[in-house]
Amino acid sequence: MQIKQILLVDDDEDELDIFKEALKNVSIPFNCLYAQNTETAIQILSDVVPDYMFVDFNMPRINGLQFMARAEVKKLYSTNSINIILQRGK
Repeated sequence: MQIKQILLVDDDEDELDIFKEALKNVSIPFNCLYAQNTETAIQILSDVVPDYMFVDFNMPRINGLQFMARAEVKKLYSTNSINIILQRGK
């Protein structure tokens, strides 16, 4: 079975811990990458095309929707089959 790539984009490190705890219940092999800001996420996306991307809506500077609208991100998910979940934080 192929290892699934998951990218979590969230400025709250506590969310990463919660997310990893929830993933313990998933029965597929995965690699979880984490970006605390959109700039880091763009860098990761230049090297890795995730199968799943969870993006926090409420982030400083560039929110989740603005991140999704960036040309390099838009091109990535329009030409690949990435499952994207935009999550509303606290």
